[in-house]
Amino acid sequence: MSDLVNQIIFAPWPWYVGGPLIGVFVIAFLWIENKSLGVSSSFDEICSIGSQTKTSNSSWQITFVLGLVLGGALLYLSNDTKYVVALSHGATEKLNSYGITVFSGLVPSELFNFELSNLLFLFGGGFFIGFGARYAGGCTAGHSIMGIALLSIGSIVSTVSFFIGGLISSYFIVPNLF
Repeated sequence: MSDLVNQIIFAPWPWYVGGPLIGVFVIAFLWIENKSLGVSSSFDEICSIGSQTKTSNSSWQITFVLGLVLGGALLYLSNDTKYVVALSHGATEKLNSYGITVFSGLVPSELFNFELSNLLFLFGGGFFIGFGARYAGGCTAGHSIMGIALLSIGSIVSTVSFFIGGLISSYFIVPNLF
């Protein structure tokens, strides 16, 4: 039984299980709670807890964000090297040209470690993501999952923009950073 629980919790789930579960959760959250789900709005609520101008019940948002942080910490701590991310030969060669050579585990150990340059890179990226989320009125997950589920034209335009920005970053910006 313990081995089955470990396999369910710590093994990567296939896209055809995780994706529909996210969709079902979003619809259930809208239907049951009549609330939109987004990370940036949750952080906005958490940051305004001490403010006298806001009077909302944000305990579910605190739980949501703490769960995300805890999930990330568990992923980092349980980064078992027996899992190997399936990459194409071309992707492996490209990553090798950037100095990324270890593909065991769920994340590249050359990028996700406690070296100062990597921490600055991650915190800098987090700052730009946070700024962009506030400027765009929501984060990528909020627009792409929740906004499209609500058939929001702004969220559809934002999602297309995210993909275009990702392509520009992947082909022009990231290769010049390494």
